[in-house]
Amino acid sequence: MTEQIQRDTVREGEENENLIVEDEPLKRDPLTERHIMAYSVGHFNNDLCASMWFIYLSYYLINVVKLTPNIAATAILSG
Repeated sequence: MTEQIQRDTVREGEENENLIVEDEPLKRDPLTERHIMAYSVGHFNNDLCASMWFIYLSYYLINVVKLTPNIAATAILSG
């Protein structure tokens, strides 16, 4: 970011000794495809659990407690 700012402040024809330009590519963190797949599977399980929770909670609030669907939805979304 500072490199871009420094480049923008240099006018054509002027030399700037403080200008630092790196030709090296950015280094990435050591995540492999295996790590990414593991995170994906863990996130899928979390979403699956949450969706089951919301389905059964909405069924309970509407059919057992006898709330209207609008109030049941508000109760679920308030969390």
